[in-house]
Amino acid sequence: MRKIITVMLNPCLDRYYTATLPRFGRTNRITLTGEYPAGKAVNVSLALKNLGLTSLCIGFNAEADGSLIADRLTGVDCDFVPVSGRLRVNTKIYDENGKMTEFNETGKPVAENFQQELLHRFEVHCKNCNKNDILVISGSSPLHLPEKFYQKLLHPWHGKVIIDTSGSAFKYLLSLPKILAAKPNIDELNGAFGTNLSGADEIVEFCLKTKFARLMLVSMGEKGSVLVTKNKAYHASPLRLEVKGLQGAGDSMVAGMVYALDSKPPEILKVATAAAAASIIRPGTELCTFADFTRLYNDVIISEITPKILR
Repeated sequence: MRKIITVMLNPCLDRYYTATLPRFGRTNRITLTGEYPAGKAVNVSLALKNLGLTSLCIGFNAEADGSLIADRLTGVDCDFVPVSGRLRVNTKIYDENGKMTEFNETGKPVAENFQQELLHRFEVHCKNCNKNDILVISGSSPLHLPEKFYQKLLHPWHGKVIIDTSGSAFKYLLSLPKILAAKPNIDELNGAFGTNLSGADEIVEFCLKTKFARLMLVSMGEKGSVLVTKNKAYHASPLRLEVKGLQGAGDSMVAGMVYALDSKPPEILKVATAAAAASIIRPGTELCTFADFTRLYNDVIISEITPKILR
């Protein structure tokens, strides 16, 4: 059986509020509130479970309240290194139209001894791994985590690697030869490289010129998504759906990539798009289900695009 490992380095507690026309500098009335344990790797593992695949979620977890993360991962194998303190909190404020504003905590630094413990545990899990196994590194990094930590983490891994990170960690990981695929959204791509890419053609030309991972899947929200290989590019048109929850859509897309990673690029993009769509139609933090995924799969339209750089 193929081994799939997801890595969570900066778990969090997502706390959300809904307010009627929230305004800064004024008193606002909250109409709805709630919280849920989160982390992109958590969502990826749960989405994989919904698609019928098993995975191991490994990483750091808060000693004080990390049980919230473990409880949400019921049915998924976990191996977390407990670190001192509580989960960082990401605050999400929704207006009455569903538009979201986020305030995300960076998280505290992780001591060197905890870093070494995680590297040791991961090395144990790497025993007997082969080129067909899949490692997913997703989510943000703890404060001051050295970039070389990722290089040490990947050293014993002999399988395929997918990344869904942001900032300097994303840029650094893309420079490593072991990275097969990456799934940034357009904001994360622009943020990491200081660019102002806005459409499919610009994204494709940038990715082809920079020659990053062999597969670059960039989501563009209402404009759909593009998958760029070393010499070809494909576009997935957005589906017309009733959007009920955007949280976890990108993580479901990553799970879709894992699900179809042995397929040809157009099929990878089609499966990943269907998985993301199956998450969008679910309310709140619910992720894609296999039934919705299979129902929406045939509605996804993939087209090959030829930007100027390839003409």
